[in-house]
Amino acid sequence: MTPAQQRRIGLVIVALSTSSSVAILLLIPLVSGLVSLLRDVLSVLILPFSLMFGMSGTSVDQSSALSQIIDSMGHGAGQHPLRTAAGAVIGIGGAFAFVMAERVGGRLAYVTAMIATGVAMGLCGFPVAAFLLPAILTEGIFALSPPATDGQTSG
Repeated sequence: MTPAQQRRIGLVIVALSTSSSVAILLLIPLVSGLVSLLRDVLSVLILPFSLMFGMSGTSVDQSSALSQIIDSMGHGAGQHPLRTAAGAVIGIGGAFAFVMAERVGGRLAYVTAMIATGVAMGLCGFPVAAFLLPAILTEGIFALSPPATDGQTSG
């Protein structure tokens, strides 16, 4: 496998991993907000019937079920928007550092990309960090043994 092919495969792995984790980070608050809105709308729609037929406990049960859905969407990712945004931005920064390492060459840029991805994994929490695992492994492999750039030998 040529160094150019190695670089392309590395870029694809890091790009897919980072983009999927950023998409998940941005979708968790959106879906959480929609479910919260649904909970509020359903409680208002059920209120007249609960008063007419004496079913006052029904809307509370549905509200608690929807609250459980919101709480289980990610370990507090919707609770801390600044932490979520910081994780997304640092993850994108790690992917950008990896792309720059491909252009510049050298281990320092790959190590910087790996550190940025590791910080993003720490900020995002376990479920999203699992999506960033291929990126940090690829960056680690490239940091240990960078592919040769045009006209240079590997190492």
